[in-house]
Amino acid sequence: MYVKIETERLNFIRLNQAKLRSEEYIHLRDAIDTEGNTANIGRLIILPATYIGSPRHMHEYAQDAMTYIRHCGRPDLFMTFTCNPKWIEIVQLLLPGQTSSDRPITARVFRQKLRSLMNYIVKQRVLGDTRCWMYSIEWQKRGLPHAHILIWLVERIQTDQIDDIITAEIPDHEADPDLHDVVITNMIHGPCGAINTESSCMVDGNFYLTDILQISRFHILHAMKRSATGVTKTPSNSSQKSAKPNNQDGFSPSTESGFLKTIEESRVKTASSVLEFHFQKKRVRVLTEATEVKESAGSILYWMSRDCRVQDNWAFLFAQKLALKNRLPLHVCFCLVPKFLDATIRHYKFMLKGLQEVCQECKDLDINFHLLLGSGGEKIPEFVKEMEVGAVVCDFSPLRVPLKWLDDVKNNLQEDVPLCQVDAHNIVPVWVTSDKQEYAARTIRNKINGKLDVYLTEFPPVIKHPFVDREYNDVDWPGAFNSLECNREVEEVDWAQPGYKAACRVLETFCSSRLKLFNSKRNDPTVNALSNLAPWFHFGHISVQRCVLAVRDYKSKYPESVAAFCEEAIVRRELSDNFCFYNEHYDSLKGLASWAEKTLSDHRKDKRTYIYTTDELENAKTHDDLWNSAQIQLVKEAKIHGFLRMYWAKKILEWTESPEKALQVAIYLNDKYSLDGRDPNGYVGCMWSIGGIHDQGWREREIFGKIRYMNYDGCKRKFDVPAFVARYGGKVYSKKK
Repeated sequence: MYVKIETERLNFIRLNQAKLRSEEYIHLRDAIDTEGNTANIGRLIILPATYIGSPRHMHEYAQDAMTYIRHCGRPDLFMTFTCNPKWIEIVQLLLPGQTSSDRPITARVFRQKLRSLMNYIVKQRVLGDTRCWMYSIEWQKRGLPHAHILIWLVERIQTDQIDDIITAEIPDHEADPDLHDVVITNMIHGPCGAINTESSCMVDGNFYLTDILQISRFHILHAMKRSATGVTKTPSNSSQKSAKPNNQDGFSPSTESGFLKTIEESRVKTASSVLEFHFQKKRVRVLTEATEVKESAGSILYWMSRDCRVQDNWAFLFAQKLALKNRLPLHVCFCLVPKFLDATIRHYKFMLKGLQEVCQECKDLDINFHLLLGSGGEKIPEFVKEMEVGAVVCDFSPLRVPLKWLDDVKNNLQEDVPLCQVDAHNIVPVWVTSDKQEYAARTIRNKINGKLDVYLTEFPPVIKHPFVDREYNDVDWPGAFNSLECNREVEEVDWAQPGYKAACRVLETFCSSRLKLFNSKRNDPTVNALSNLAPWFHFGHISVQRCVLAVRDYKSKYPESVAAFCEEAIVRRELSDNFCFYNEHYDSLKGLASWAEKTLSDHRKDKRTYIYTTDELENAKTHDDLWNSAQIQLVKEAKIHGFLRMYWAKKILEWTESPEKALQVAIYLNDKYSLDGRDPNGYVGCMWSIGGIHDQGWREREIFGKIRYMNYDGCKRKFDVPAFVARYGGKVYSKKK
């Protein structure tokens, strides 16, 4: 089919030369002016630039490459990427006797792998933010494709950072066995020498690089680490000199193993189990008159909702404590509703894939995991009765719908079954921090910080449960996905992989690479300085407390960045939960302070220079290329940089017909596209930007009144606006005034 299509294309080009050659062809003129044979004019078939591989097509790419150099300077990284003929996608499609070079599938698989690699570099930013990139593909003599890649980074690599990106040493087998095996299997050159004179590095029985290294004035010997060792690679030994440079972060299948192992060890050092740990009683509040587990109980239930993880989960730990103390099996239930506010398939898949990891971990710990289709208010009381549950433990959410589910469970639960709620999301439980809505960060900061010595502790481990219900429940995951009634048009993002292990990888790279920049660059959207942990916080795949403990280990090295991160992760985040818990109007103008409500009302009828519809805003079609770029980032990446989210929301206030409409649109767009939508942080962020929550009055302006103002020129003074716009491609659209 491909050959037929290409043949038809070439026929069209040959038969329509008069139309296609209506413009000047630089290659044709060059040929005539130099060595071209004029006798051939009229018989040549000129291929247009749209034909891949034609001279004009390649000329355009060459000009693009020169433009990169002119605008961005020399590239930071040169990478090579070679096809592996043992890739399973290739091997499975080979007929008996065929090699990889015999099948066109090799080129297609290589193309997909290359795209995956570039996605890993550009979108997941394993090397930092990418300014631009290019690559060329060539075919090697052995019949395999090979790519040469140039990378330009936003933040130039300094000399002291080189060893963090490239290593030419064989990884230590004990410290990182997985990466060690990858390198030994795929990246070791050898054997060569007398034992294999046919090796590509041998010429006339000698190692051909020897003479080159001896005469080269530029060869610099690199001293290996004292701990560097050789490995045995049959039929000869390979040393560190045999290793090709590799990027550990980009190619190791489990670079988080050492980091995870350290965390696991810290739990075990804290206590052998939760029974041996001093559990803070104030983390728990009993919501029913019943307070004790009845003697006839058959099990304990943890109703998981907001905090979808096993380890570092105070609610899970308390549930296991009750189960161990009463020598009962432990069950975990998650109730899946088919539709939840503006959640889309993007959110549901992230959540459910994380729950699949939870399910497997529970199974490994002899704990039954159940996925119940329906709301908690309906399903939990039924489950309690069926399984003779002696106590229900649930986690905490301050939002309206989860609180309604909680009330329904409480009202329908058997009278002799206690319902215990544990705040597993905040370091200091909301009800412990304050018994009222706090006015601002300054009024809650000391209340939280004064209790951190008590509550900011290491976690004990959730252990293999000794009291087992032998009838393990298998979850119908395909059925769960099919039951969803959500918007399926919003695509998943590939930069954020769900689950606890993926969250730990992000945390590790933040601590090792981005934390040092956090204090000085966190308000610069062109620099990758943020933790990027918000999606995992929202779905409870990782504990904020775990992240704070990890970051605090760098306090002596980056004191200002650690302090800034803790302010945002603890004080600001828990302030949001406080607001939503004590203010039932957390998502409407009724929840504003009186001064803010009055000033917005006073300026309600102010003339708007621009007014956009929800559809225009959603499709990033405004006159502001920065705002459009932020909206594109939200749609494509499921997030907006924290600093730009404020600008984004404030401009919605400026460009819609009323404050009510502005708040409604901001919440709608944030909840539909952001992975951390429908979160207290999101609601408070919109309320702060549009309604001045947790802020003070400022100089009065049109439309905004005394609400804090932000504008385009202010952003230009803060960061490189053109660079951000270039990254996301926001355009300027004209709008009638």
